[in-house]
Amino acid sequence: MSCPAPIAALAPDLLTIRNLRVHFPGQTGEVLAVDGVDLTLRAGEIVGLVGESGSGKSVTAMSILRLVPGARSSGQIALEGRDLIGLGAAEMRALRGDRIGMVFQNPMTSLNPAYTIGNQLIEAVRLHRPLGRGAARKLALTRLAEVGLTDAARVFTSYPHELSGGMRQRAMIAMAMICAPALLIADEPTTALGVTTQAQILHLLDRLRREHGTAILLITHDLAVVAAICDRVAVMYAGSVVEEAPSDDLIDRPRHPYTRALIEAIPSETGDRRRLYSIPGAALMRPDAQACAFAPRCATASERCRAARPPLITSGARGLRCWHPLEVSP
Repeated sequence: MSCPAPIAALAPDLLTIRNLRVHFPGQTGEVLAVDGVDLTLRAGEIVGLVGESGSGKSVTAMSILRLVPGARSSGQIALEGRDLIGLGAAEMRALRGDRIGMVFQNPMTSLNPAYTIGNQLIEAVRLHRPLGRGAARKLALTRLAEVGLTDAARVFTSYPHELSGGMRQRAMIAMAMICAPALLIADEPTTALGVTTQAQILHLLDRLRREHGTAILLITHDLAVVAAICDRVAVMYAGSVVEEAPSDDLIDRPRHPYTRALIEAIPSETGDRRRLYSIPGAALMRPDAQACAFAPRCATASERCRAARPPLITSGARGLRCWHPLEVSP
């Protein structure tokens, strides 16, 4: 279990999201993909955003970067006190890659196959820093070494297809960290990697946040990843945050039925051959806005759940959106 970095406990809020709503055009009207998300990150903190596919995790993350074409967004996204939703296109381009770094899910499709890793790193840094090519090359080699690529000079001259999956992911992280951003968004950074490589990438992210004081928003569907690295976790369902807590507290003492269902669906590490638990039904594309979105799949749902949407109630370090929270032992 990761422990919060000392800097995070004392740091002011770096990223603040308030009442974020994202609509996409649909055939019969707009589809609400993100519905009233509130989230806060402090410097040096790793926060996990967890949920099923289609829960709104990636749309929330892409909204921070303003990379959701065709969407209509409202609410507030503030980075270092600066409202991102109101910024012009040129101002956002200046922030992307500088104050905000991004590690996309699949490095093979995110890296340009026609350019060497070195050229892509140099382009990224010279876009935001007044460096000559020699100084940019030196910084690129430093970042490649920082992310654990021991033969940085060879990787620098390599094309993406000449590297393994783990090496490409490290190169992507080096590119995202090239300008030492305040915020790093990592979208499923361990997907399709072997177990050993996954652990190495998570250790790398943990080390980088401690060395640079970078806040990390980690998008994942894997609660094992949350347990390994995150300080706090927000669980999303049908576009809304339904539970938020310190990661160890949430995994040991979930209060929302959906969070508990996700934990129960994790395979046993003891060799238990029992049938894996699966959540019945499927998330609705357009849940009833006047009801709890999880009610159709929840074993403890009541008429109140089907008649009124619960608010997100915050108490201390925890937040919960449920009319019938689970009882937990102290």
